[in-house]
Order: sequence, then C-alpha cells, then structure tokens
Amino acid sequence: MLLLAVVGALRGGGFHVVGFVGPVLAWQVFQGLILYAAVAAACYALARSENRLDAAESPGASGTLYRCLVREGDEFRPMDVSDIITITGAGDYSEVATARGRYLVRMSLGEFQGRLDSSRFIRVHRSTIIHLAHLERAEPAGGGRMLAHMTDGQRIAISRRGVSALRPLIV
Repeated sequence: MLLLAVVGALRGGGFHVVGFVGPVLAWQVFQGLILYAAVAAACYALARSENRLDAAESPGASGTLYRCLVREGDEFRPMDVSDIITITGAGDYSEVATARGRYLVRMSLGEFQGRLDSSRFIRVHRSTIIHLAHLERAEPAGGGRMLAHMTDGQRIAISRRGVSALRPLIV
C-alpha cells in the first residue's frame, strides 16, 4: 500500500494511502498468513535443532548420571557419581555407599543401572552394582562365583552372571 502511494506521488498525483479492497484484500491477507506461517515454522525448526545440539553436547545427554543429589536429613547434597562405591537394591529404593557414608535414594536398581556409565559400573548381582574404580580385587568363591573386595572394606558376592559381565575385563 505504501509503495503504491509513493508511486502515485512520483507521478504527480499526490501521496495517498488507499487500502486494498475485494479479491486483492483477500490475496494480501492470505499472503500475510502464509508468510507468518513460514517464519513461525522456520523459527520452530531452528529452536528444535538448537535444543538437539545442546542435548548432544551436554555431558548428561543420554541420561547418564555424572552428578546427583542425595538426602542428608532435611537437606540435599550434591554428590559426584564417581564417589559411589556400591549401589544395593532395596525394592523401589537403592542404598548408595560412598566413602562419606550410605544414602537411601528413591530410585530402583534397574533405573540406576540404566542411568550409569556401563563402562564404569557393573551389575555383579541381582541386587548390587559396583563401581570398577573402587574394586580392589576379586577372588574365586567357588561354583563359578566370585567375591569382590571394595576400597571401603565391603565384600560383595558376584553371581555367575556378574562374573560373565566381568570376564571381558580380565586380561
């Protein structure tokens, strides 16, 4: 509309802004809606791709835990997952053992196993996950089982299935 008014002024007819009428008005509204939809779709796609990149670059992108909060009395304290020595299942809860103490966490052992780095944590029994960095030694216990000695003095029974999970690490 402004362009038509400028063209009219250049031709000597004066500067008059006149609105569109009839089919031209419908066409202009349709063009505006199409342009708005295209810009909105492009912005949405750009925002989603940036979110995917941010998720891929973040250390916890795959849901892997690197740091978590544990309850101490009425407070929650941050704890690095690398401090975990063992995790023992207790129904819908898990008991996390660290050098600082033991904490009850409202997460099942299966959920923990899914969120931990499988190259560092191994489920050695149906009720126990150990952190390999805190494994001092393992000894045969007979019947295809083993006994793990952890850095905090715990002795953890390793089932036959747990031994088969540890076997690829034995050189």
